[in-house]
Amino acid sequence: MRTSHLLPFVLMSALGAGWWTASAASVPPRPTPTATPGSFSNRDLRGRYAFYLQGDILSGQAQGPLAAVGIFVADGNGDIPFATRTLNAGGMVVQDDQATGTYSVDPDGLGVIEFVASSGDMELFEFTIVNSDHLHAVPTGPNVVGWGEAFRQDVEAPPFSFDNGDFHGDYATGLIAQVLDPLGDLPVTGIGFIQADGLGNLFAKRRLSVNGVIIEDSASGTYSVSPNGMGNALFTLPTGEREGFDFVIVTPDLQYAVATNPSAVGIGPARRR
Repeated sequence: MRTSHLLPFVLMSALGAGWWTASAASVPPRPTPTATPGSFSNRDLRGRYAFYLQGDILSGQAQGPLAAVGIFVADGNGDIPFATRTLNAGGMVVQDDQATGTYSVDPDGLGVIEFVASSGDMELFEFTIVNSDHLHAVPTGPNVVGWGEAFRQDVEAPPFSFDNGDFHGDYATGLIAQVLDPLGDLPVTGIGFIQADGLGNLFAKRRLSVNGVIIEDSASGTYSVSPNGMGNALFTLPTGEREGFDFVIVTPDLQYAVATNPSAVGIGPARRR
């Protein structure tokens, strides 16, 4: 039984999506919707957004699961002057991966973002606007599949004014992850809670299902929050093992985090209760 690997302590409920159907006898017919012109524009993507992304890289050195959290700033006119993220791709962790970009929004609320990293590499995403505070996105490169969301950060706070006090209280957590193993990656899901004191100290407890084996443990840790809302945390388990993650604050009530240990790829939210 392989259960000794490090796992990210920030936890997430599994993302689920899919088509479902029912027989015509059980579902009454519905009128065909009539398309009407939309009224969306570039101005509907404006402000500072926190995002997460989950997916898979299909080939190459980093082939395998990927997860990322970060922020980007949209100016309402089609430009993204700043973006940064922490990316875990198949256990290869890149922190403070900065980029600039451009975007366009169609009247129907669909749009395209093109990021250009400091290395010159380009990444394309397509998105749909839920509202000016929320969008869904997918990467459209030929070597990656994934899905994610972006949420406008606390609009009442001045730009880049977060600190440790914005992670304070009792948070319910969830997890979806994979432990990377040469004999085959192990799926992981979990639930738990994190208590943050607003001063950089944490306590957490969790229950995990690691390839169907249930594990319960607890840990203490420390964290720090940067002014832009990105942060990092390090937990120490009773065994002495350490588990790290980077996170992004949407609001003081909601964070998303990504594992930064090379032995696991995982992502999840923490919601204050």
